[in-house]
Amino acid sequence: MKKLARILILVVALAMLLSACGTPAPTATTTAAATTAAAGGDTTTAAGGEATTAAASAELPRVTLKFVFGGPGYASMDEVWKNVTAVAGDRLNADFQITFYPWGEEYKQKLQLQISSGDDFDLNFDGDWLSYNTLVNQGAYLDIKDLAPQYMPEYYKYLEEQNMLKSTFVGDGMYCIPWTPLFNPRPWFSWWDANIDTPVEQDPALIKTIEDVDVYLHKVKEANPNTKYHIWESVGDYDTNTILQAKYDLAKWDFHYLTYDLKDPTAKLIPEEQTDMFKESAQFAKKWVDDGIFPRDAWTNKPAHDTLGTDLGHVFSGTAMYEYIVYEDRYKDPQRHYAQLYEDGLFVNKSPVNNLNAINKNAKNPERALMFLDLLWQDQDFYNAVLYGIEGVTYRRNDAGELLFPEGIDATTSNWMEWSSQWGFWRLGRMQPTAARSAESWALNDEFMKKPQNIVAPLAGFVPNTDSVKTEIAARDALYVEFGTLLDYGVVDDVDAALAEYIQKQKDAGLDKIIEAIQPQVDAFLAQ
Repeated sequence: MKKLARILILVVALAMLLSACGTPAPTATTTAAATTAAAGGDTTTAAGGEATTAAASAELPRVTLKFVFGGPGYASMDEVWKNVTAVAGDRLNADFQITFYPWGEEYKQKLQLQISSGDDFDLNFDGDWLSYNTLVNQGAYLDIKDLAPQYMPEYYKYLEEQNMLKSTFVGDGMYCIPWTPLFNPRPWFSWWDANIDTPVEQDPALIKTIEDVDVYLHKVKEANPNTKYHIWESVGDYDTNTILQAKYDLAKWDFHYLTYDLKDPTAKLIPEEQTDMFKESAQFAKKWVDDGIFPRDAWTNKPAHDTLGTDLGHVFSGTAMYEYIVYEDRYKDPQRHYAQLYEDGLFVNKSPVNNLNAINKNAKNPERALMFLDLLWQDQDFYNAVLYGIEGVTYRRNDAGELLFPEGIDATTSNWMEWSSQWGFWRLGRMQPTAARSAESWALNDEFMKKPQNIVAPLAGFVPNTDSVKTEIAARDALYVEFGTLLDYGVVDDVDAALAEYIQKQKDAGLDKIIEAIQPQVDAFLAQ
C-alpha cells in the first residue's frame, strides 16, 4: 500500500508538473512530404512568409532552416511547420524545409551522402544506436562548443545542471544536442496469451532466470505441439545475449561486439565471444531451435521476424523493455505477462546521446538552428507546435488533459503526432501526457528508474577514434555476420566447436589490434 501511495503521489505530481511523451511512430518505406509527389521527391518546404508571421524581424534576416529526419512522410506536415513558423514569429524569423528518409540503412546512407556532398542542411536526427559514432569520426558534425552557450544558452545551462554535457563532447568538441528522458532497456521476459492456441498459466514472479524461461517455454510447446505461432522470438538488439547481460553484469555497449564488466572500474574491454554469457546464450538458442521453440530462420529471414516482443501478431513470447510495458498501459492487459529476469544484476541506462540532434558541418544556419532548440526548451506553445502539431488537426485533448489522435486516426495513420524522429526533441518538463504515455506510466517508469541496479553507463557518450583500425573493425563485423550470428540464433551443429572456430577467426582478423587501439581511449575517457 505504501508503494501504491507513492506511485499515486507521483502520478498527480507528474500530471501537474512534468509530462508524458509521444511514442515512436511506425516507420515505413515511403519518403517525406505528403505535398511533394513528384518522382524522387522527398522534401517539403513549409514556407511561412508574411502570411504566417507577425512581422519580419529587423535584427534576424529571414532564413529557411533545413532539417533531416528518419521515417515516413505525414499528411499534415506542411501545415504543421507553417504553424511552427507562425508560433516562433520574429523570435526565429524562419521557414522550414523538412526531409524524411526511410529508416534503416537508407537513412544512414543518405545522411552520409548529403553531408559528404556538401549539402548545407542545418540539423538532423541521430543516436548512438544509429550513425552518430560513425559520423563524428568522419568529421561530419559541427563542433558547437562555442556556439551552443551563445545561441542555446538556456538549454545549455540545463544540460550543465543535469550533468549531461560530458556526453555531448568527443575530445574537446561538442557535437550533439541530447534528449533528456531516463529509460533503462533491461530486458523482461514477456508473453501474450492471445498469440497462442492453448495458453499455459504461469506466475510471472516465479520466472527469474533463463532456466525458468526454458522450463516455461517447453511447457508451452508441449501444450501447443503444432501451433502456427512462434513460441519464442528475440532478434537483433534484444537477442538471448541481452537477457544474460544482467546475469553477468556485462555492459550493453553496442560497439563492434565488445563489452566490459560493469563492476570493473577500469572498464577493461572484453570480446563478447570470449564470455560465458555468449556461450550460454548460444547453447540456449540451439536448444530452442532444435526443440521447435525458436524459428530456425530467425536471422536469415530477419525482416519477417524482427521484433522487440509480441506485437507482430505471430509471436507468443520474447523480450520487452519497461518503457514499453507501461506504454499504452499494456501491463493492465490480463493477457499480457511480464517477468523481470536477473533483477539484482546491473544494467546500463539509455545514454543522453541515445537520441539526439546534430548540426551538419556544412550547415548554412547553425546559429539559428541552435536558437530553434533553445526556443523549443523555453516555450511550451512552441514545443507543442513542433512535437504534437495543431490542436484540432493533428491531435485533440480529452477531459484528463491527455493528447489523443483525432477521431478516425491512430498511430498507423498519424498525420503528425507521434512522428518518427521526434525522440531527439524529447524534453522532460515539456512533454505532454498522451494516451500512449500517460502521467501514470511516467510515474511508474520514474519509480523503476530509482532501482540501484539501473546504472549510468561508465562509457556513456564515449566515441572512440577508430581511424587506425578501420580494416580490423570491418573484418570483425563481417565475421560476426558470417559466423557469430549462427551461434546467436542456434543454427550450428556443435556449439563448442563452432564457438572455438569463431573465437580463433576473430583473433586472426586483428582483434588484439582493435583492443590495443581503443582501450587507451577508454582509460583517458574515464580519467577525465
